[in-house]
Amino acid sequence: MSAVDLLVALRVAVGGASIVLLADGIYMAATSNSSIGIYMQFYLVAVLAAYAIFWWRLVHYYWLHLIVGIPLLIWLGISIFLAAYGNQEHSDYQEDAAIVLGAALRGDAPSFTLENRLNAAIEYSERNPKALLVVSGGQGPGETTAEGNAMRSYLLAHGVDDAKIVVENRSTSTETNLLYSKSLLDARLNPGYRTVVVTNDFHVYRATILARDVGLNSGSISAGTAWYAWPSNYLREVLAVLKLWVFGP
Repeated sequence: MSAVDLLVALRVAVGGASIVLLADGIYMAATSNSSIGIYMQFYLVAVLAAYAIFWWRLVHYYWLHLIVGIPLLIWLGISIFLAAYGNQEHSDYQEDAAIVLGAALRGDAPSFTLENRLNAAIEYSERNPKALLVVSGGQGPGETTAEGNAMRSYLLAHGVDDAKIVVENRSTSTETNLLYSKSLLDARLNPGYRTVVVTNDFHVYRATILARDVGLNSGSISAGTAWYAWPSNYLREVLAVLKLWVFGP
C-alpha cells in the first residue's frame, strides 16, 4: 500500500468514525439525560468530521495532528486502563453492605446505566443475603424523584426485602454518594464494617478511590456498560479521572 493509499484509508476511517459517533450521540441524547459526556462526544464528532472533510489541506500541518492526536491517545489509554481495572473482581461477597451509586433517571424510571447497576446489586444480594443495600442518589435535572427513591422502588419490584434497603436521596456527586452513605451505615453497623461499591466498569476506579478517601473499607462490583454508552461515558469519566489525579479527591 502506497503512502497515498494509506492516507485515503485513514481519511475514510476518520470520516466513518465521525458518522458512527454522531449516530450514537443522537441516540444517547434521545434516550438519556443531558451530560457533559454527550456534549464531548458531539465535539469529537465535529473534530473528526472536519479532519475528514479538510484532510488534504491539513495533512502537512504536523503540529495540528499532534494537538488533536495526543489528547485522543491519552483518552484511549486511560479508557483502556479504566475498563481493565473496572472489570476485575474486587469483592469476596462477605461485605456488610453494598452501596449502589445513582445514575440518571428518565422521569422516575432508571436509565439503562442505572438498571445495570441495580441488576448487579440484586445479583450481589443473592450471593450475600446478609448485606444491606444502600441506594444512593439525589434528584437531578429532568428527574421527577430522587434517584435513591427510584432505585428502592426498582429493587422492591424485583423481590428485594425492604428491610435490607437503605435509602440515601440527597447526594449530587459520587463523593457525596459515598459520604452520605457512610453516615447512614455508621448509624446501623458496628465499627470495622466492610462495604462494596456497585457501579459501572468505567466508574469503578474513581469510585474506589473516593470511597477510600471518605473512610470506607470498600471493594467494588462492576455492572458493565452497554457498548453504545461507551463513548459518552468514557469521555466524561476520563475527564473526571484527570481532574482527580491533578487536584485530588
